[in-house]
Amino acid sequence: AGVWVSQDHGYTWTQTSLTDKHVISLAANGSSVLAGTLYYGAYFSADNGLTWTQTALNCREVLSLESIDNLLFAGTGSTFWTNSPEAIGGVYTSDNGGISWSFSGMPDRQVFSLKAAGNKLYAGTSSLPNPATAGLLVSDNYGLSWSQTMLNNAPVLSLTSYGQNMYAGLYGAGVYYSPDGGTAWWQTKMTGNEVISMFADSWHDIFQYNRE
Repeated sequence: AGVWVSQDHGYTWTQTSLTDKHVISLAANGSSVLAGTLYYGAYFSADNGLTWTQTALNCREVLSLESIDNLLFAGTGSTFWTNSPEAIGGVYTSDNGGISWSFSGMPDRQVFSLKAAGNKLYAGTSSLPNPATAGLLVSDNYGLSWSQTMLNNAPVLSLTSYGQNMYAGLYGAGVYYSPDGGTAWWQTKMTGNEVISMFADSWHDIFQYNRE
């Protein structure tokens, strides 16, 4: 459990002071690091993980993290500790480094993945009350409003992109590809798997982790 750091390109690892939480998402900007945890919200470090502080976004799953300019976005899951209207999922936004957060929409959706591409923010979701509405949503106004894309047939667990090329890892449906920034989608030859995470490197190679 917790957050580990490597200073030699992954050859060796050292655990940070965040040791007692299940961490399921990370985002970094310089020496500032944000960690999303299972049921305990987001933790913030301003010193490369030497010390950590729990943010105001707490008591819930933080499944995904992303940033655009000076804005932070957190995709959340369920919590059983509150009766608020946003008790299940949605996206939260912070403009002060994670000190405070505001709800920016998509109640009743678990947001498993977030990806900034140009001036757009994409959210891979699953809908708890109605799984048929799961899929990929997009916002072109920093999360103030969201639109469903054509990829709407399964929960979207992971996202990656380079240029206008986007890839989405789906629950039980493999990898889908969009050549035009998320407008049209095509299924690749990776089918039938649960694609949990993906990454595109500078050589345009795609790496993915899946469960069959």
